[in-house]
Amino acid sequence: MNSYSKNNPLYEALKAFGGIPKTLFLLRYADDVGMRKAIHRQLNKGEAGNKLDRALAIGRADYVQTIKEDQEIAETCKRLLKNVIVCWNFMYLSKRLSEAKTDVEYSLLLKKIKASSMLAWEHFVFHGEFDFSQNSLKDSQQIDLQKILDPDLIKE
Repeated sequence: MNSYSKNNPLYEALKAFGGIPKTLFLLRYADDVGMRKAIHRQLNKGEAGNKLDRALAIGRADYVQTIKEDQEIAETCKRLLKNVIVCWNFMYLSKRLSEAKTDVEYSLLLKKIKASSMLAWEHFVFHGEFDFSQNSLKDSQQIDLQKILDPDLIKE
């Protein structure tokens, strides 16, 4: 069909047929408030990832690597940093859940976690001096991996 003109009857028919699912989706989107909210929540999560990407550029958002290998290294480093942030947030929030004293406290924390994003990064300092000495690398949060990875932690 690529070799035919855009006026080909089969092309026009397939194009019109393809419009049916799109129209049905748009009608559902316009009619279903829950669907619109769910879509906007997902779009906001994607935007949170984009904001984190911009924050990780650390003052060099306009800097572009010219060599493909350098581009791949920069992208891999950015992905690694994003994964570190997600991992830290997961571990910290899991620790908070495991320390909940009551079912009400647990439910409130879980509700907040579900409404937020693991890509939250405002509590990270990207600029400044970093101390990687042995003393500073000790677990300041006292995270117990066995406890937070216990399947019984989930009470739903």
